[in-house]
Amino acid sequence: LEYSLVPYVQFFLNNKIDGCHLLNLTADDLEDLHIFKIGHQLLILEAVELLRQLHYSLNSETLQSLAVKLGCKARSLYNDLKLNGPQDHLESMKQERISTSILSAVSEILTSVKALVSWLDRLPFLHDSLCLKLKKTVLKLSIELASTTQRDQFAEKPHSLIKRNVSLFY
Repeated sequence: LEYSLVPYVQFFLNNKIDGCHLLNLTADDLEDLHIFKIGHQLLILEAVELLRQLHYSLNSETLQSLAVKLGCKARSLYNDLKLNGPQDHLESMKQERISTSILSAVSEILTSVKALVSWLDRLPFLHDSLCLKLKKTVLKLSIELASTTQRDQFAEKPHSLIKRNVSLFY
């Protein structure tokens, strides 16, 4: 942040401008916040635009980046289950419950799958046999992952099943 903009920080705090409001900020909003200098408005709006690009990353999103994100999220959940999940020899002794953190991680993985599949449903990937096979496999794993997670104690060894499914994503 430019040193000349530091005095305006208090204006944002006093008006309770949060991240969502910041991403939708316009020049008119800046005037409402009593920021009248055009140069300062431009600096703030340019900084907001950079934040938008970081937040939405539409300019840099590729099939490869989406696949990497999916793989990272899957590996992270796998490692979490490996370290913090029930031990295999104790697993059969008690009924398992899926924690909220695992549900959240599975949800993030499924969101990544949705973005990846939306790319695979576009040209030039749409008619490529390898991409069609990949899409079919990813969707099958996703459905298994979602249904296992939702059934938690009704599924036999849900932690093991989730761990096995997410290991196939990376």
